[in-house]
Amino acid sequence: MPANSRAFHLTFVAIGLLIPAISWAQGGGSLPPPDPVPVAAPASPANMPPVPYPGTTQPAAPPISQGPAAAPPIGPVYQTPPTYPQQPVYVQPPVYGPPVYGQPVYAPPPAYVQPQEAAPDSTICLPADAPHWMVSAEALWLERSDDRDVILGQTVTNNGGPSFVVDQLTSGDELFPLATGVKFQLGYRINDRDAIELTYFGLQQWSVGRTINGDPIGDSVLAFSPWTQTDGLIGGFDNSLGYTYGSRLNNVEINERFGGSGGMTWSVAGLWGLRYVQVSDKFNLSGADTATGDFENIDIKTANNLLGPQVGFQIIRDWRRFQLNSELKAGIFANFNSESYSNLNSSGAISGNPPGFVPINQRNSSTGVAGVFEISIIGRYQLTQHLWIRGGWSNYFLAGLALGPRQLGGFSHNGGISLDGPSLGLEAAW
Repeated sequence: MPANSRAFHLTFVAIGLLIPAISWAQGGGSLPPPDPVPVAAPASPANMPPVPYPGTTQPAAPPISQGPAAAPPIGPVYQTPPTYPQQPVYVQPPVYGPPVYGQPVYAPPPAYVQPQEAAPDSTICLPADAPHWMVSAEALWLERSDDRDVILGQTVTNNGGPSFVVDQLTSGDELFPLATGVKFQLGYRINDRDAIELTYFGLQQWSVGRTINGDPIGDSVLAFSPWTQTDGLIGGFDNSLGYTYGSRLNNVEINERFGGSGGMTWSVAGLWGLRYVQVSDKFNLSGADTATGDFENIDIKTANNLLGPQVGFQIIRDWRRFQLNSELKAGIFANFNSESYSNLNSSGAISGNPPGFVPINQRNSSTGVAGVFEISIIGRYQLTQHLWIRGGWSNYFLAGLALGPRQLGGFSHNGGISLDGPSLGLEAAW
């Protein structure tokens, strides 16, 4: 080693020995080993600052033992968010009121649980708190008209020249005027959506008639009919030709009404059921002659018994104490009809029928198809909690009937009638 390098090395070693010696001399003793440098532990739930106790701001007591510090993980460390105090649960205050029988005074009454099947529904025809029974009685005025007139005869001049028509007689000369009948209803609500209803109306006794007159003194006017025989055999009725027409109606039906859809003040309901309708006619066409004493009567009776299903719907509108119902019904029915036709109540045993007169006494029956169509508007006003006044207007159309005048041309069951009129009565519900 060169001399200068050796000298440099020795000088470095001497400086290294001199520095510890100076430190020892200042501290008065030997040099202790240096303290280890602590390694900072990563943030974790174990060494995070203590969380204040809920409801206070003071830290909770430290854990008894935290154990050795965990080794620092590799990568970013998940910081657990601080826990916030839980809000107190709101308790419903007790409902004050009279004590419940069988419970302490301070005990709140049990909560009422609405049954599932009795839940209110604004879309049904009958509200949940509606009465279970309903009965009504009304006076029902109906007038009747036939769909087609039958020409029964006419009076003509008899002066040796051309004949001129003086008057004509048809079966529809007079509408059946308003006749009073009754209408009864009995209903029972099964549940909030269904009700059974029994209805009857009828007892109307319609009767119309008209006569055209001849000239029994001077024979200047004579009456003829295309349906009688005597006038053709004696040269016309010099006295009169006329008719009488009576009719009667009965209706019975049982229906189930069921709730549909609607809103707060209106609703739509459906209906289906069975219906029986009876329509009977009694018709008489007669002519009389004063000069010969002959007369002729044609007596006709018909009966219609309609039976079958029907469907319908109802629209209901409420204004507090007043309610308006609009209803439509329709059905196809079997009509068990019959007719009797006779001219035996003529001159006969009194003065003897004129030569060539043919007695007739026949009966016919059949089963046909008939239809019934009904539309009505009924208003109801509540007088008391259980009593209503009701009134309205109804129209009924019946087709496929055997009618009295239609039998003059042969047995027929394809007639139609229309009935319409007002009604007024009371309704009780409980």
